Amino acid sequence: MSHWSADLELARELAQAADQLTMQRFLAQDLQVETKPDLTPVSDADRAVERLIRERLASERPADAVIGEEYGADRGSSDREWIIDPIDGTKNFIRGAPVWATLLALRAGGQVVVGVVSAPAIGGWWWASRGEGAWTVRATGRVVPCRVSQVSALSDAFLAYGDVRSWALHGRGEQFAALTQRVWRTRGFGDFWAHM
Repeated sequence: MSHWSADLELARELAQAADQLTMQRFLAQDLQVETKPDLTPVSDADRAVERLIRERLASERPADAVIGEEYGADRGSSDREWIIDPIDGTKNFIRGAPVWATLLALRAGGQVVVGVVSAPAIGGWWWASRGEGAWTVRATGRVVPCRVSQVSALSDAFLAYGDVRSWALHGRGEQFAALTQRVWRTRGFGDFWAHM
């Protein structure tokens, strides 16, 4: 097993542990939600997942740095950094929409070498490691490589976006509206799902 394979396996284990925790808190009547200084929400599940992952990394990879959305950066003594978004799509999570995921990545020597996306409420898994490709599991359970769309004409493209208002906030509302008229279909999935 290569070094990256061991790190990928650890990332997958961390995501599975996160899945157990997030699925226990998804749709929970006692879910605690606060507003962060940047006016985005954070739930007790976001914080619990990040703590869980940080504790496991402190045990399994004590020399590595950890950068997380909820608790910032902890320096390490190596050139390796784990990057955590415990629940990408917290707004969906707190409102009961199943489109959210745990995102984990490992950067070594300035390059991303491992990445995992786990969306347990929709049964989605994606992972990649440098030199080994990017993979996903279909609903049938079959593992298949991820690949870029073969659609070559904008008029045949599916446009996924996060929030229409953000385009207007950046002075591009009219350009965005014009783009939506040039594509085959649009959907505002937001967060990780549009990228996957």
